[in-house]
Amino acid sequence: MKILYLTDLYYEAKGRRYFEEDLYITEILKEHFDIALCHPKNSKDFEKYADLIVFRNTGPVSGFREEYESFIKG
Repeated sequence: MKILYLTDLYYEAKGRRYFEEDLYITEILKEHFDIALCHPKNSKDFEKYADLIVFRNTGPVSGFREEYESFIKG
C-alpha cells in the first residue's frame, strides 16, 4: 500500500513540535507501507499514485485553504 502523508513540517504551534510528531509517525508507517511525505502545496501530482492519503495537522490547513478545498473535492 502506498501512503501519501501531507503536512507542513515548518508549521509553528505553541507548545507543540508538529514536525517531530510527523517524523515519528512516518518512521513507524514506513516499516509497513510505502510512504511519501509531502507538503500540501506540492501534493496534486502525487495524489493519483497513493492508495491512502493522510492530511495531517489540520491547523496548518488554514494556510493552504485552496489546496485543502481542492483535495477534499477530489
